[in-house]
Amino acid sequence: MEKWAEEAVAEEDPEKQNELYAQIQQQVADEAPIVPIAYQRALYGMSRDVVGFEPYVLGTYGLKETKLKH
Repeated sequence: MEKWAEEAVAEEDPEKQNELYAQIQQQVADEAPIVPIAYQRALYGMSRDVVGFEPYVLGTYGLKETKLKH
């Protein structure tokens, strides 16, 4: 990230500079630790026709793998 920051400061093209800063921000987000200090118990209701639903540890969920049976 330090290399990207140095390149971004030296870059004169604003578009390329924005790309470098976006890379830095993405890397920071990817490596940021999540340390839960509290959580709220979550309840989920769903049909037997839903498959692949898996809530994350913190109670949030993604629907990328969730599908309905045909």
